[in-house]
Amino acid sequence: MTSPYKQWLKKMAELEDKSPSVCAGDFGNDDVSDEMVEMFEDGFTCGLTQMREMLARFVEQGGHPEVAQSMRLNWRPSWGEDPGPPSDVNADLVVDRFLEHARTLMSRNQK
Repeated sequence: MTSPYKQWLKKMAELEDKSPSVCAGDFGNDDVSDEMVEMFEDGFTCGLTQMREMLARFVEQGGHPEVAQSMRLNWRPSWGEDPGPPSDVNADLVVDRFLEHARTLMSRNQK
């Protein structure tokens, strides 16, 4: 099973006619590290869960709690196991991890 991030990365590379590493924003490196792929996969999943909850709350406020609950329960199987409701703690960790990795790559390229 291909992860959502890898599916997106491949599609972006096809659309842009570039290597997947360039689409990953890997600062010109030819290879995308496993760590970076994992980090983006975590971020992708975190964003999906956050968006799902945001949309469900919007629908719920419109007076459709049954539809909102259905939205919270829907998950595409090709994305892997449903991570459940979003967690602000997980979101903060994903952002912190991404920023630290980006700082490392940028400092490496400035040398």
